[in-house]
Amino acid sequence: MKKIFIILLVFLSFTMISCKKKGNDDNNNTNNNNNQQDVVYNVSFEGTTLNDIKIKEGENLSKPADPTIDNKIFGGWYSDANYTTEVKFPLVINGDTKIYAKFYTYSEAFSKAREKTIGVNVPGYEYDYTVTANASYKGVSLNGTTIGNTKYSSTSNVKFYDEKTNSGLLFNDGSKYQIRHDNVIQKITLNEKFEVKKFETEVVNDDFTYDTSSFAKALFEYEEDQLKSIEKQANGEYKLKTSMTISKGVALVGNYLNHPMVENIIGSLPETFINTDIFVTFSNGEINTYRYIMNINVDDLTFNLEYKLTFKNIGINQDIKPKTFSGLAITSNEITEKKQIINSILNSFLGQEHSSYDFNVSTGVDFGTTSSEINSTFKGSTMRKVSSDVVYFHNEIEIDSDFKNSDLYKSSGIDDIHIKKTMLSNNEVYIIEKKLFSDKTYLQENFERSVDDYYLFNIFNNVNTINYVQTVSNVDETIYHIGVNKNDVIEILNWLNNNLNLDPLNKSTSEVNVFGEFNSNSIDVEDFEFIITVKDNSLYSISVSSRGIINTKYTNSVDFNNYAFGEYDFSFEIFITDSGKNYEPFDDVSSAK
Repeated sequence: MKKIFIILLVFLSFTMISCKKKGNDDNNNTNNNNNQQDVVYNVSFEGTTLNDIKIKEGENLSKPADPTIDNKIFGGWYSDANYTTEVKFPLVINGDTKIYAKFYTYSEAFSKAREKTIGVNVPGYEYDYTVTANASYKGVSLNGTTIGNTKYSSTSNVKFYDEKTNSGLLFNDGSKYQIRHDNVIQKITLNEKFEVKKFETEVVNDDFTYDTSSFAKALFEYEEDQLKSIEKQANGEYKLKTSMTISKGVALVGNYLNHPMVENIIGSLPETFINTDIFVTFSNGEINTYRYIMNINVDDLTFNLEYKLTFKNIGINQDIKPKTFSGLAITSNEITEKKQIINSILNSFLGQEHSSYDFNVSTGVDFGTTSSEINSTFKGSTMRKVSSDVVYFHNEIEIDSDFKNSDLYKSSGIDDIHIKKTMLSNNEVYIIEKKLFSDKTYLQENFERSVDDYYLFNIFNNVNTINYVQTVSNVDETIYHIGVNKNDVIEILNWLNNNLNLDPLNKSTSEVNVFGEFNSNSIDVEDFEFIITVKDNSLYSISVSSRGIINTKYTNSVDFNNYAFGEYDFSFEIFITDSGKNYEPFDDVSSAK
C-alpha cells in the first residue's frame, strides 16, 4: 500500500507540472499574436478633395478615379510635389504615402494631347474623316459628302497616304489619293468610273505628315501662340479659338466645292457674313476628335459645312500599302512613249484616202443672272477624200445658240442655221444654207485652208504638256485618258473660240465668240477630261470636256458687255463613221445639196 501511495503521488506531481507548463505556453502564444497585429498606413491625395484612406502594409493601392477641378483637366498622379515621377499603379504601400494630382488648364491639356497624338516623337497614327456640306442657292438645294482615311508612318516606305471619296452635287464625284514617295506627293483623282482624271505632284519637306489642304490645319499646324483660348462645352467638346482666319477657311472650301458659282459667292463675301467654329475632344492624354464647321446665310445662299476627324492607331508604325493604278504612265519616258502612240493613231486616220466622222460640241457660260447659261451647240457630220495633197470635204453643220436672243445680240442677224460646206471637184468651196422651202448657196471667195479640211478634228494639237496617260484596255478596245496642264486648257478654249463660228454666213456686224473675250489669266479650271478611244486598232472617238470659272464679256451684247465672272463648260465629241468610205467630191452645187 505504501508503494502504491508513492506511485500515485509521483503521478499527480508530474501531471500538475505538465498542466502548469501548458498554461505558460498558451500565455506565451497569446502575447506573440498581440505583438504581430497588421500595420496600417495613411494614403493622402494631395491637391484634391478625395479623403485619405488607410491601407495595410504591403497591400496595393489601385488607381483612383480621376479627380476634377473646375476649369482644369486632370493630368495624372505623381509621387512628388514637383510632378517629376509619375505613379505606376497598382502601388505597393510600405509607409505613409502622399500622391499628388497634376492638373492642366484646357490649353495646356490640348497641347499635351496634341503632342502625344501627332507630335514629332509619335511613330505613326491614323484617322478617319468626313466632310458634309449642303447649300441652298436661289432655291436649289445642293449637297456633298466626303469620306476619307489618312495614315502616317515614320518607317513605312510610303510614309503618308490619304484617300477619300466624294459624292453629291456640291463635290466632284470620284476618289482622290495622296501618296508620299520620298519627298514627292503624288495627287491622283479618279472619276466615278474609277478612271484617272487628274494627276499632280508636289515636293514636300521631310516633316510632311498631314494634308496641308485639310480643314484640320489648326490641329496639325498651329503653334501654341496661335491658340488663343479653349472653352469647355456642355456636350464635352472643347471649343478652340485660334488665329485661323475665316478667309483661310473659305480658301479650303474652294478645294472641295464642285459648284464654281457657290464658291465664287463665298469667296467674295465679307468675313462678317461667315461663321466658323473649331471643336476637339481628348482623353487619356490623346486627341480623340476634331471638328470644323462653317455657316453662311445671305440673300441668295445658305451654306453649311462640317469637317470631322476621328483618330485611331495612335503610336502604331504601320506598313502602308497604297492603292495601285493600272496602266498609269507618269514618268517623262512613259508619257513620251504614250504620246507617240497617240500621235501615230491620229496620223493614221488623217492619212486615209477616205474618212468621215460625226461631231457634237456644246458650250456654255453662266453669269448667274439668268435662269440658264448662254448655250451653243454645233453638231453634224463630215466626209473627205485626200487626192494629190488636196483635201476635198463635205461638212454638214447645225448651229443652235442663245446668241440670237434679246439679252445678247438682238437684231444682229445671228440665227440658228443648218449649213453644208463643200469643196467641189473643181476646188470651188460653197456654203449651202438649208432652208425649209429653198436652199441658199454662197460661193466662198478667196477660200483659205482652215478648220474645214478636218472640221474640229485637230484639238489634240493644242496639247503641249501631258501630266499623265492612263491606258485602259479591254478585249477589242483601248482607252487613253490624257491629263494636261492649265495652259493647255486655255489653248483649247481659245481654239474653240476661233473655230466654232456662230456666224458662218457673216450676217452680223459684231464678232461673236462662244466664250466671249475672256481673260486667260482669270481662268480657274475645275474639271477637265481628254479621252481618245481606239477599237480594233483604229481610232474610234475623241472626247474632251471641261468646266470652271472664267472672266469674260460679249462686246455689243445687251446685258453682258462688261467683264464679269461666270462658270464656263464645254463638251466635245467626235465619233468615227464609215459613211464617207465611198465619198467623191461633187461636181456641182446641186449634187452637193
